[in-house]
Amino acid sequence: MRIMVELDWSRSTLEKIGGKFASGQDVEPEKGEIVARWHAPGSKKAWVVVDTPDSAALQDWLSAWTDFMDVSTHVVIDDDEIGSIPVSYT
Repeated sequence: MRIMVELDWSRSTLEKIGGKFASGQDVEPEKGEIVARWHAPGSKKAWVVVDTPDSAALQDWLSAWTDFMDVSTHVVIDDDEIGSIPVSYT
C-alpha cells in the first residue's frame, strides 16, 4: 500500500526537525520504504510517498514526528492501478 504523507511544520520546530533528520533517527519506517520525498523551497511543507504493508508500522514511524509537525496521510494509487478499476457511468 502506498501512502502520501503531507508534512507541515512551524519555524519554531525547524531546528528540532533538522537535528532529528540529520541524526538518522526515525528517517524511514521500520516496515516499508520511502518511494519519493519532495520539499517546497521557501515553505514549511514536504510530501513523502511510503510503500508499506503495515499501517501500524507507518503510524509508529509518524508518531515519532508529530511533536514537531502536523501530518496528514492519503492512500494513493498510480495510473495503471486506477486504469484497471471498472467504472460505471450510469
